[in-house]
Formats: sequence, C-alpha cells, structure tokens
Amino acid sequence: MGTPNCRQCKHFFITFDAKVPYGCRRFSMKTRDLPSNVVKQAGQGDCGGFEAKPDPAKQGQKDSLNDPRYW
Repeated sequence: MGTPNCRQCKHFFITFDAKVPYGCRRFSMKTRDLPSNVVKQAGQGDCGGFEAKPDPAKQGQKDSLNDPRYW
C-alpha cells in the first residue's frame, strides 16, 4: 500500500516554526519531515493513525462562494 499521504490526513497540520514545519495531532509531534515518514523510520511501519480528511463537497456546504447561483 505504501506510506499514507499526510497532507490528506485530518491530523496533519502546518506549524509556524520554520525548523519543524509539519505536525501530527494524532501522535502529538512536530517534525521536519512528513510525520508518516518519521513513524516509518522509527520502525513502526506505515502510519496507523491515518484518517482521511472529510470531503467538503460531500458535506453539503450550503454557502459555497463557488456556487454559480451567487454570480
């Protein structure tokens, strides 16, 4: 399957610290590399905390400014 893409995980975030720009809320870490790579390098295999971000299109957002009805 391969290493999960952290950017598609709901636990992933970008920090304000240039030295450690990536973070994972699931594992409470900030790192220089993508968190899934750090988990793999630690000998834990593929990240077990991956949860896909919800798709905003499927959540039925009512007030999308991209909706052609508003323009």
